[in-house]
Amino acid sequence: MRASRALLLTAAAAFASPAVAQTTAVEFRGRGPVELDERIDALLESGAFTLIDRDTLLARDDTLHGPVLVAGASLRVEGVIAGDVMIIDANVFVRPPGRVLGDVANLGGGFYPSEQARIEGEVLYEPTAPYLVERRDGVLRIVGQLSASTLDLDGFRGVRAPSYDRVEGLTLSVGGTLLPPRIGHTEPLLRAWGGWAFEAGEARGGLEVGLGRGVAEVVIGGERSTLHNDAWIRSDIINSVSMLFQGKDYHNYYRADRLYGVLRTEWVGERRTVHAELLGGIENAISLSVSDPWTVFGTDSLRLNPPIDEGRISSARLALGAEWELDEVIGGLGGEIEAAGEVAGGDFEFLRYSLWGDWAVHGLSNHTLGVEWNVRGPLPGTDSLPRQRWTYVGGSGTLYTYEIGQFPGDRLVFVETSYGIPGSPRLRIPLLGVPRLEILHHAGMAWTHEQSRDFEQNIGLRIRFPFAYARVVTNPRNFTDDVEFSVGLSLPERSRPWERPRR
Repeated sequence: MRASRALLLTAAAAFASPAVAQTTAVEFRGRGPVELDERIDALLESGAFTLIDRDTLLARDDTLHGPVLVAGASLRVEGVIAGDVMIIDANVFVRPPGRVLGDVANLGGGFYPSEQARIEGEVLYEPTAPYLVERRDGVLRIVGQLSASTLDLDGFRGVRAPSYDRVEGLTLSVGGTLLPPRIGHTEPLLRAWGGWAFEAGEARGGLEVGLGRGVAEVVIGGERSTLHNDAWIRSDIINSVSMLFQGKDYHNYYRADRLYGVLRTEWVGERRTVHAELLGGIENAISLSVSDPWTVFGTDSLRLNPPIDEGRISSARLALGAEWELDEVIGGLGGEIEAAGEVAGGDFEFLRYSLWGDWAVHGLSNHTLGVEWNVRGPLPGTDSLPRQRWTYVGGSGTLYTYEIGQFPGDRLVFVETSYGIPGSPRLRIPLLGVPRLEILHHAGMAWTHEQSRDFEQNIGLRIRFPFAYARVVTNPRNFTDDVEFSVGLSLPERSRPWERPRR
């Protein structure tokens, strides 16, 4: 167990009447996440803070100078906190016209600002952080609840979500991360996963070792896995469901043996997340062919899995992304650049980029205007990319009135726009739930070097239930002759704040 730190400080909490000073010892024992422990250590070591360890009201005319540590108590703020606030196993309520002029770090507590309150700094929101506050013999103890060694299992008790596709059929895998005892403020880690692809009759898996410090993590690893570039069309879970029931697989696959090193970091706030990753590695890839997996409703034939340009890619990749949620807008934005060369026996030289994003904006009443886009291709100086970096347009999720994968290429421009209207709870249908009407417009194309293709578009309507949908789509070029009607299974979407029923 790490050495504890004890400080004697004066707690001068602000009331409408004069406060009574009190001397309290504060100790920090145990461990939590490294970056959060460092915040607590820095505050306690400074000694220059006000402790609130009993239920307190900061009245309208009062000002409390920070930093302020609220531990094991409730603080109601109607006045001004002129500085930073740290909340540990406690609750802070900011009522009108309360103000916090600094940053707020909520570590294992509750932070409840009124919409009319002003929070002028950043908010670090970690309500499940593993800290407790104890009082013994006049000492206030902040106790980190993580053990010296922690095993963090993936999925449900180590079992990852299964996948099902036309190449490897059912793949089941397990995994987890072991966090050994810390070395100072550095967190070693050992991450491993493994599984079996039943149609291929082969093992899949990987191993990573690394170090974490604060919000940064550096690892080296290797894996044998089955990859694709089409998650922007359909997630692995939805694609697996579609394949199992309908025999429709919207991904194109290849197998890769990879060795890599990666530096990644992530900053998580109450309403936004920013992440970055720098990866360098070697990828040896081979083509895969279609097998004969079982489907619920059967299928006469499965579409071919296109071959790739087999060989070694030695590359470096930089990826950046951000997600945020505001009162009227929810969105995300990301991009990456990859450079490959002949270093370490690489067979390909290229430069490529990808950009993507999605926005959901409050429309009329409780309606939602949504826009998603994906743009990718080679950078100047590169004519074409190896086919393991291609994607496609065509089929459900892109252009519905065309065949799945009809337009492949290493260049892509695609924009999906939708306008969603939640149904009234009075329209609830037994077993299906409440319907949602969506007006759809999809436009874009994929192509490759020295190839010319016109952009195509689809328009349509979709009635979506939590686990099913019905959709009709047409191509404006042939409005009445090129109509596609379909029904299918879907996963429930998270509702936006403005879509939820008003009380």
